[in-house]
Amino acid sequence: MEICESESLVCVAEQNNGYILQNLLKVLHRRSKMAQVHADRLLAVNTLDAGGRPQFIHSGTYEELTEAFGLSSSALARIIAKRLDVDH
Repeated sequence: MEICESESLVCVAEQNNGYILQNLLKVLHRRSKMAQVHADRLLAVNTLDAGGRPQFIHSGTYEELTEAFGLSSSALARIIAKRLDVDH
């Protein structure tokens, strides 16, 4: 909870359709911390499409799928660096 109250970027990366993110938001709401987590400090990377809808996950190797959904370590590093506006 401390990171949510800080000025830091909060990144939730999960290999599903936003379950962890939704539960984080529920806990923050219950604890009245929602106002402290601004959308510009929350970064969610999961298998939802840009509109927040579940996608059909095609077959592939684990490495191919994590890269395709931005969940590989290198993809996450690029996404976070871009969000922080850091050259990477």
